[in-house]
Amino acid sequence: MDMILTIIASILMLVGFFVICRSSDDDEEEDEESD
Repeated sequence: MDMILTIIASILMLVGFFVICRSSDDDEEEDEESD
């Protein structure tokens, strides 16, 4: 049971990190358009 929770937590961390990376890229694009 603990292993399942650990795997789920790892997946959530990877997904969250991926979303943050994409959000950062989008912000950079918006900044370029502003300039």
